[in-house]
Amino acid sequence: TISSSIASGTGLCFTLSMDMKVTPTNGGSFQGDTLSESFEFMFNTSNVKLKADSMVVFDREVLNKLTVGSFMYGSYTTFENNRNIMNCVLEALSSFAFTDTKGRLSLDEMSIAPIGNAEKTSAEKGLEDNVDEVINNVLQLLLTEYPSTVTEGLAALIQSPVRDFVNSAASKFIGDFKQLPLHCTNVEIPQNAVER
Repeated sequence: TISSSIASGTGLCFTLSMDMKVTPTNGGSFQGDTLSESFEFMFNTSNVKLKADSMVVFDREVLNKLTVGSFMYGSYTTFENNRNIMNCVLEALSSFAFTDTKGRLSLDEMSIAPIGNAEKTSAEKGLEDNVDEVINNVLQLLLTEYPSTVTEGLAALIQSPVRDFVNSAASKFIGDFKQLPLHCTNVEIPQNAVER
Protein backbone atom coordinates (compact mmCIF):
# COMPACT_ATOMS: atom_id res chain seq x y z
CA THR A 1 0.00 0.00 0.00
CA ILE A 2 1.31 3.44 -0.96
CA SER A 3 0.05 6.80 0.30
CA SER A 4 0.98 9.97 -1.54
CA SER A 5 -0.09 13.61 -1.60
CA ILE A 6 0.35 16.70 -3.74
CA ALA A 7 -0.10 20.29 -2.61
CA SER A 8 0.28 23.50 -4.58
CA GLY A 9 -0.63 26.98 -3.45
CA THR A 10 0.36 28.87 -6.59
CA GLY A 11 -1.54 26.83 -9.16
CA LEU A 12 -1.85 23.84 -11.43
CA CYS A 13 -2.83 23.93 -15.10
CA PHE A 14 -3.98 20.92 -17.09
CA THR A 15 -5.74 20.13 -20.36
CA LEU A 16 -8.15 17.39 -21.44
CA SER A 17 -8.59 16.52 -25.12
CA MET A 18 -12.02 15.30 -26.18
CA ASP A 19 -13.71 14.15 -29.38
CA MET A 20 -17.45 14.57 -29.99
CA LYS A 21 -19.49 13.08 -32.81
CA VAL A 22 -23.25 13.54 -33.22
CA THR A 23 -24.98 11.40 -35.86
CA PRO A 24 -28.58 12.50 -36.66
CA THR A 25 -31.29 9.84 -36.76
CA ASN A 26 -34.71 9.90 -38.38
CA GLY A 27 -37.20 11.63 -36.09
CA GLY A 28 -34.49 12.72 -33.66
CA SER A 29 -33.84 16.19 -32.26
CA PHE A 30 -30.71 16.64 -34.38
CA GLN A 31 -31.11 16.75 -38.15
CA GLY A 32 -28.74 17.39 -41.02
CA ASP A 33 -25.12 16.37 -41.47
CA THR A 34 -23.02 14.45 -38.95
CA LEU A 35 -21.40 16.78 -36.42
CA SER A 36 -17.78 15.95 -35.63
CA GLU A 37 -15.69 18.10 -33.30
CA SER A 38 -12.43 17.79 -31.37
CA PHE A 39 -11.65 20.25 -28.60
CA GLU A 40 -9.56 20.83 -25.49
CA PHE A 41 -10.80 21.64 -21.99
CA MET A 42 -8.29 23.89 -20.24
CA PHE A 43 -8.31 24.34 -16.47
CA ASN A 44 -6.37 26.77 -14.27
CA THR A 45 -6.51 25.89 -10.57
CA SER A 46 -5.00 27.03 -7.28
CA ASN A 47 -4.88 25.85 -3.66
CA VAL A 48 -4.56 22.27 -4.87
CA LYS A 49 -4.48 19.48 -2.27
CA LEU A 50 -4.61 15.89 -3.52
CA LYS A 51 -4.21 12.71 -1.49
CA ALA A 52 -4.31 9.14 -2.74
CA ASP A 53 -3.91 5.67 -1.29
CA SER A 54 -2.96 2.95 -3.76
CA MET A 55 -2.34 -0.77 -3.74
CA VAL A 56 0.42 -2.29 -5.87
CA VAL A 57 0.98 -6.03 -6.25
CA PHE A 58 4.24 -7.39 -7.73
CA ASP A 59 5.29 -10.88 -8.75
CA ARG A 60 8.34 -11.58 -6.54
CA GLU A 61 9.68 -14.29 -8.85
CA VAL A 62 10.02 -11.80 -11.72
CA LEU A 63 11.51 -9.07 -9.52
CA ASN A 64 14.13 -11.52 -8.26
CA LYS A 65 15.66 -11.46 -11.76
CA LEU A 66 16.71 -7.85 -11.22
CA THR A 67 19.76 -6.64 -9.34
CA VAL A 68 21.03 -3.25 -8.21
CA GLY A 69 23.48 -3.34 -11.11
CA SER A 70 20.73 -3.97 -13.63
CA PHE A 71 18.89 -0.85 -12.45
CA MET A 72 22.10 1.17 -12.67
CA TYR A 73 23.33 -0.02 -16.06
CA GLY A 74 20.36 -1.63 -17.80
CA SER A 75 18.42 -0.11 -20.69
CA TYR A 76 15.38 2.09 -20.03
CA THR A 77 14.93 3.50 -23.52
CA THR A 78 13.06 0.88 -25.58
CA PHE A 79 10.75 -2.10 -25.15
CA GLU A 80 12.11 -3.98 -28.15
CA ASN A 81 14.13 -6.58 -26.26
CA ASN A 82 13.69 -8.84 -23.26
CA ARG A 83 16.53 -7.23 -21.33
CA ASN A 84 14.92 -3.82 -20.89
CA ILE A 85 14.47 -2.82 -17.24
CA MET A 86 10.91 -1.61 -17.75
CA ASN A 87 9.93 -4.94 -19.30
CA CYS A 88 10.87 -6.59 -16.02
CA VAL A 89 9.14 -4.00 -13.83
CA LEU A 90 5.91 -4.06 -15.85
CA GLU A 91 5.87 -7.84 -16.20
CA ALA A 92 6.27 -8.10 -12.43
CA LEU A 93 3.37 -5.69 -11.90
CA SER A 94 0.32 -7.86 -11.22
CA SER A 95 -2.11 -5.09 -10.34
CA PHE A 96 -2.33 -1.41 -9.46
CA ALA A 97 -5.33 0.48 -8.13
CA PHE A 98 -6.16 3.61 -6.18
CA THR A 99 -8.08 2.49 -3.11
CA ASP A 100 -8.95 6.00 -1.95
CA THR A 101 -8.60 9.47 -3.46
CA LYS A 102 -9.42 12.86 -1.97
CA GLY A 103 -8.88 16.30 -3.37
CA ARG A 104 -9.69 19.96 -2.88
CA LEU A 105 -8.87 22.78 -5.26
CA SER A 106 -10.08 26.17 -6.41
CA LEU A 107 -10.95 26.38 -10.09
CA ASP A 108 -9.89 29.84 -11.26
CA GLU A 109 -10.58 29.47 -14.98
CA MET A 110 -11.86 26.91 -17.46
CA SER A 111 -12.38 27.20 -21.21
CA ILE A 112 -12.53 25.18 -24.39
CA ALA A 113 -10.66 25.59 -27.66
CA PRO A 114 -11.44 23.68 -30.88
CA ILE A 115 -8.82 21.39 -32.44
CA GLY A 116 -8.56 20.93 -36.20
CA ASN A 117 -9.95 17.48 -37.07
CA ALA A 118 -8.12 15.91 -40.00
CA GLU A 119 -10.43 12.88 -40.05
CA LYS A 120 -13.58 14.73 -41.10
CA THR A 121 -15.28 13.42 -44.18
CA SER A 122 -17.25 15.44 -46.70
CA ALA A 123 -20.46 14.41 -44.89
CA GLU A 124 -19.27 15.83 -41.59
CA LYS A 125 -18.99 19.37 -40.35
CA GLY A 126 -17.72 21.08 -37.20
CA LEU A 127 -19.29 23.47 -34.76
CA GLU A 128 -20.00 26.98 -35.95
CA ASP A 129 -17.24 29.44 -35.14
CA ASN A 130 -19.15 31.20 -32.36
CA VAL A 131 -20.33 28.07 -30.51
CA ASP A 132 -17.10 27.69 -28.54
CA GLU A 133 -17.45 31.34 -27.48
CA VAL A 134 -20.96 30.66 -26.17
CA ILE A 135 -19.72 27.60 -24.23
CA ASN A 136 -16.84 29.61 -22.74
CA ASN A 137 -19.30 32.28 -21.61
CA VAL A 138 -21.42 29.61 -19.90
CA LEU A 139 -18.34 28.15 -18.17
CA GLN A 140 -17.31 31.61 -16.96
CA LEU A 141 -20.84 32.17 -15.64
CA LEU A 142 -20.65 28.93 -13.64
CA LEU A 143 -17.36 30.00 -12.06
CA THR A 144 -18.63 33.47 -11.25
CA GLU A 145 -22.10 32.64 -9.92
CA TYR A 146 -21.63 29.15 -8.45
CA PRO A 147 -18.01 28.86 -7.24
CA SER A 148 -18.79 26.66 -4.21
CA THR A 149 -20.90 24.28 -6.31
CA VAL A 150 -18.08 23.90 -8.84
CA THR A 151 -15.54 23.29 -6.05
CA GLU A 152 -17.68 20.63 -4.37
CA GLY A 153 -18.45 19.02 -7.72
CA LEU A 154 -14.75 18.70 -8.54
CA ALA A 155 -14.06 17.18 -5.12
CA ALA A 156 -16.76 14.57 -5.76
CA LEU A 157 -15.32 13.78 -9.21
CA ILE A 158 -11.85 13.21 -7.75
CA GLN A 159 -13.19 10.95 -5.02
CA SER A 160 -14.98 8.46 -7.28
CA PRO A 161 -15.33 8.89 -11.09
CA VAL A 162 -11.73 10.00 -11.69
CA ARG A 163 -10.39 7.23 -9.44
CA ASP A 164 -12.49 4.60 -11.24
CA PHE A 165 -11.35 5.89 -14.64
CA VAL A 166 -7.66 5.75 -13.70
CA ASN A 167 -8.05 2.28 -12.17
CA SER A 168 -9.77 1.00 -15.30
CA ALA A 169 -7.07 2.49 -17.55
CA ALA A 170 -4.28 1.01 -15.40
CA SER A 171 -5.91 -2.42 -15.44
CA LYS A 172 -6.23 -2.32 -19.23
CA PHE A 173 -2.61 -1.20 -19.65
CA ILE A 174 -1.30 -4.02 -17.46
CA GLY A 175 -3.47 -6.57 -19.27
CA ASP A 176 -2.40 -5.34 -22.71
CA PHE A 177 1.28 -5.33 -21.74
CA LYS A 178 1.15 -8.93 -20.61
CA GLN A 179 -0.03 -9.89 -24.11
CA LEU A 180 3.24 -8.62 -25.64
CA PRO A 181 5.81 -11.26 -26.63
CA LEU A 182 8.40 -9.77 -24.26
CA HIS A 183 9.49 -11.35 -21.01
CA CYS A 184 11.89 -10.42 -18.27
CA THR A 185 15.27 -12.14 -18.35
CA ASN A 186 18.36 -11.50 -16.26
CA VAL A 187 19.47 -8.06 -17.37
CA GLU A 188 22.99 -7.97 -18.73
CA ILE A 189 25.42 -5.54 -17.11
CA PRO A 190 28.06 -4.10 -19.46
CA GLN A 191 31.51 -5.54 -18.76
CA ASN A 192 33.17 -2.13 -18.55
CA ALA A 193 30.59 -1.06 -15.92
CA VAL A 194 31.47 -4.01 -13.71
CA GLU A 195 35.19 -3.25 -13.90
CA ARG A 196 34.84 0.31 -12.62
